[in-house]
Amino acid sequence: MKTCVIRQPAGLGDILHLFKIGVRLLETKKADIIYWPVYSGYNYISEYISHPNIIFVDKKEDYPFKQQLESSNPRQIINTDELLYIPFEITQECIVNKGPGFLYCKYDFVGLDYKDWYKYVTIKRNKEREKQLEEYINNNSPFDKDNFILTNRFYGTTHQERRESNVPKFDNEVTIVDYDFDRPFDWIGLAEKAKEIHTVDTCFCWIFRILGFDNLTLYGRGIGTNFDYCKGYCSPKWNFCETNFGHVD
Repeated sequence: MKTCVIRQPAGLGDILHLFKIGVRLLETKKADIIYWPVYSGYNYISEYISHPNIIFVDKKEDYPFKQQLESSNPRQIINTDELLYIPFEITQECIVNKGPGFLYCKYDFVGLDYKDWYKYVTIKRNKEREKQLEEYINNNSPFDKDNFILTNRFYGTTHQERRESNVPKFDNEVTIVDYDFDRPFDWIGLAEKAKEIHTVDTCFCWIFRILGFDNLTLYGRGIGTNFDYCKGYCSPKWNFCETNFGHVD
């Protein structure tokens, strides 16, 4: 049995993007089982996306070849009879021709096409959690459920400092914030009901891409973002705010 270990412990958007690669490695018999270590803040992910032979495991826990890989910290692909190790986390160091952005170079790293990445991810929704989040927000900040805009201004992974982008404010908006008890997937129900979605480039837009939500305007993380680094991953029906307001310091 050949084991694959994927090094991409965060963030959620990166993991969603790369899930296709895991599936294709299994379909093409380049691996029999995949172990995907993640930071503790992502331990919930297997409740929402899964494959019988892709195992998300807490990075702190044991998994095959862990001691060998952590002691040597390899920064290139390892491909032996027993192990396929792919360090997606550091692909920009490994590829000279990175193209327009890091999202593309991760697929270049293994010679696969990224264009239909979202077709390989099926999200198992937890509608009870979605309902609880909606009720919590409405109880604390009542909003018109039939005519609201969903906004998200924050980006950053669970193990890094979160930053705020100046996505504009709207009347009757519901803003995605971290309530400590919620997970990104819990916001799907509100996104499904929203008249419009306005979000900075972060994991939420990739969740919404997988689900086919096209009423979305995407904002960059910096001033003058042209989105060349990610447009290939986006829905062609999305709007792009290229003259962005920049980030909040």
